[in-house]
Amino acid sequence: MKLLLIPAALLILFPAASRAEFRAGAAEVILTPPPGVNMAGYYNFRACEGVLDDIHAHALVLDDGVTRAALVTLDLIGSPRELVEAVRTEVQKAGRIPGAHVMISATHAHTGPVPGQFLRTPDEPDAAAVALHQKYLATLPGLIAGSVAMAAENPAPVVVSGVSGECTDVSFCRRFYMRDGTVGWNPGKLNPNVMVPTGTPDPQVQAIFFEPAHEPSAHLPALAIYANFSMHPDTVGGAKISADYPGALGRILAGYHGQNCIMLYGNGTCGNLNHLDVNW
Repeated sequence: MKLLLIPAALLILFPAASRAEFRAGAAEVILTPPPGVNMAGYYNFRACEGVLDDIHAHALVLDDGVTRAALVTLDLIGSPRELVEAVRTEVQKAGRIPGAHVMISATHAHTGPVPGQFLRTPDEPDAAAVALHQKYLATLPGLIAGSVAMAAENPAPVVVSGVSGECTDVSFCRRFYMRDGTVGWNPGKLNPNVMVPTGTPDPQVQAIFFEPAHEPSAHLPALAIYANFSMHPDTVGGAKISADYPGALGRILAGYHGQNCIMLYGNGTCGNLNHLDVNW
């Protein structure tokens, strides 16, 4: 779903928003695992060896005076059903937001922990590594639900606005028709057997701003920004924890809008897109 459809979705979810004060709160909680935890994104066991930058759960709670809901984005490779259900249960227990009103998504970062059970790989981890990973997984629902609880503490009146533009020079197709009739995946730089890409990137960059309600002449920092772009968050690599480019984008936006600005990142249709331009 394109992010520009979200304002319409907000009106459906919050029918009273047009005739009552619309409020929002935002918060984030660190999800960075300890060294040794299994990292996601590749086809082999990869133990975490350190931290480049922390990963987070980012929560945005919306309230129109009648209905409350939470949007949560995770700096993880995915949001397995069992994790989502566990978080919704924890949020429901807190009593402020119904569990069914919590939407959880992940940025698909390849330099975070596996958010569920181990994949079967040729190099199976030992029992100690499995136990460490299970211990970390047990903490995730509480941490993520905690970000929602923090965001729900003091919602403030906000105005909601959106912006859309294009970025055409950072995302590229990663599957190609090859001269031998096959389809190649990440075929390498300047591969002479590459003919044409199998598709085209989506260049749209979109964002919704949740800003404190104020007079137009007053400048107040954004409370939260929900941003959307389509590209694999696999620009870092290695065995150290990182939120990849969504994390960098969040830090840049916080540098402009203030350190209390929370960015939620919803990745677009990025399965066939990454940052590698094989033509140079």
